[in-house]
Amino acid sequence: MTRCRVHVLFESSSDGRPYASSHIRLLRPLTHPALHHAVQLSSGPALAAEEVDIVIVDRLWRSDVTLDGAAALIEEIRQRGARLLYSLDDNLLALKGERKDFDLTQARQDVLMAFLQHADLVVVSTDRLQDVIRPFSRNTLVIPNYLDERLLAGGRDRARGSVHIDSGVLRRQAGRMTIGYMGTRTHDVDLRMIAPALRNVCNRHDGRVAVELVGVMTRSETLSLLHGLPCRVIEPGAVYTEYPAFLPWFVATCRWDIALAPLADTELNRCKSDIKFLDYAALGAAGLYSRVPAYAETVQHGITGLLVDENPDAWEDAIEHLIARPARAMAMGALAQRYLFGRRVLAATPGARAWLDALTICHTGSE
Repeated sequence: MTRCRVHVLFESSSDGRPYASSHIRLLRPLTHPALHHAVQLSSGPALAAEEVDIVIVDRLWRSDVTLDGAAALIEEIRQRGARLLYSLDDNLLALKGERKDFDLTQARQDVLMAFLQHADLVVVSTDRLQDVIRPFSRNTLVIPNYLDERLLAGGRDRARGSVHIDSGVLRRQAGRMTIGYMGTRTHDVDLRMIAPALRNVCNRHDGRVAVELVGVMTRSETLSLLHGLPCRVIEPGAVYTEYPAFLPWFVATCRWDIALAPLADTELNRCKSDIKFLDYAALGAAGLYSRVPAYAETVQHGITGLLVDENPDAWEDAIEHLIARPARAMAMGALAQRYLFGRRVLAATPGARAWLDALTICHTGSE
């Protein structure tokens, strides 16, 4: 059977390496063994010279992209007789009003609209994001995020259901319980929202609670809010910064009892996915998640995690609830992990195979 020739124009940093979202959404699924028979993949920051059936443009593609450049790319794709699939995992239309540190100029907004309007198919990560972009695109499809079990310890066997996922042993050592938070450097504001809760919990359980952070911590006001707490920032070495190396490092390094996922209820965040729930489930940690659509539509409250209202008192109460109930915390983490390997890894159904539908729809132009 002839394989579909797909080229991914991933969004990248200045060093030309794909962002984590590009790996999660495109490169890992499209190179998964489940699609080997159907997809011949190439990727890079520029269009390949080889013949191609479908070109996938990721988010804003290039930091220096212009409307003329986007139009030239779209025209070249058409001249080659290929189809254009546009991949979007954030409500970029809301960025200008909410993220002052993100340079979404009018020119870049025009690029975004060009890709939305000219794509044969737009693939997004959530139903709410689909609702936002549907007025600008003639053909849309939702594919949720999945983790690649190949990057997780024992992932292949667990995804096949051949390994029993035990609740394990409480990770605290010498009577200490570890509370963790992982986030990119754009999430200081979310961490600041729960900083008072962390301070009160640590003061109340002096010597019995430790806090570990991965990422974030770029603003001095965030550092000052956590000053004096039993808190350490864990930084992966340079060899672990790219996503295929980072995720195995994260799972192997972070032995957390409780994991925190605060997320402010904003227009931008309402369209975000539940990827952090999947990351924390991979740890087998009991997760506390903001009661926003990203988590409320996935997390089973009290079973695979706890949903928490957007105020420090609610976060403090939720953390205390799990500290006082370590057995429940263990069970919650184990059930979240079971959900992950049963339904939200690429080897699960539909998992990576969801992209076969997307490629078919894009190629034929109809659902």
